[in-house]
Order: sequence, then C-alpha cells, then structure tokens
Amino acid sequence: MEQAGRRSDERAQDLQRRGNRGLAANIRADGYRLLQNLVVRKGDKKGRYFVVAGARRLAALKLLAEAGEIAKDYAVECKERGGESATEISLAENVMREEMHPVDQYEAFDALAKQGKDIADIAARFGTTETVVRKRLALALVSPVLLQHFCDENISFAIGLHRQR
Repeated sequence: MEQAGRRSDERAQDLQRRGNRGLAANIRADGYRLLQNLVVRKGDKKGRYFVVAGARRLAALKLLAEAGEIAKDYAVECKERGGESATEISLAENVMREEMHPVDQYEAFDALAKQGKDIADIAARFGTTETVVRKRLALALVSPVLLQHFCDENISFAIGLHRQR
C-alpha cells in the first residue's frame, strides 16, 4: 500500500472528504480485505506505482492506516497494467458500473435485518445512512406487484408508493 501513489490528476484530499469513511467502515467490517484489487501502473521511480483504478479504496485504506488499524505498509493485492491503458481502465471502472436497484437493496437489507442486524449496523457496514436503510426496508409494505413493475421500470418509485397508499 505504501508504494502505491495517486495519479497526478486525482485530488486525494477531495476523495477523502467525500465518503471514504463509509468505505473504510466496509473494509474494516470485511476483515480489512478489499473486494476488488487495486489496478496500478509502474511509476517513474523504481518500486513506485500509481493507482489507475481503486483510488477511493486506497484512500480508505490510508484512513485506516492513519487510525492505526492497519500498518502503513499493509499488503494489498494489485493488478499491474501498462500506462497506455490507464485512462481507459479508470474510465471503465467508473462509467461502466451500475448502481444496485432499490428493490435489490431492500431484499439485501431485509435479509440482514432478519439475521438480527440493526439498522445502524447495516448503515455503517455499507457506508450509507440509517434513513436510506429505513426507506429501503419500508418497501416491504409495497405490493409485490408494484415492486415488480418498479423493477421492470414500468413505474417510477414515487408513483409506486403513491398508488400503494
């Protein structure tokens, strides 16, 4: 981790201010393991690498290191790629991702709640707010037929809730 620097065009300070605490909480809850490797390219100096995909993950790890939860030289799995493809890799990671559908979030949060996890723990574990978790869990009150229409994009979230009342 210590050898991985940020790309010159990234604003590490902005990233740290924008929710890396939630990502750090998620990494902590998963035993300080990353779900996805960092993707790096070699730097100009021997032994230095630049992160081309995973800057938020790196920033979250640095927060954990600053807090003394992991060592500053904590080993992190990385995939090395050539510099010529760095921009494309970064773009693909950030543009090609798809947010989880609210109904899928409801089902996942509901499964965790049924395991005995409380709303605050669920929110902290996934770097979201308790309000978001409550709203998703409130989908349990919506007709399964309307939920299916919402999933199929036949109706919007607001229309589905309005019809339910």
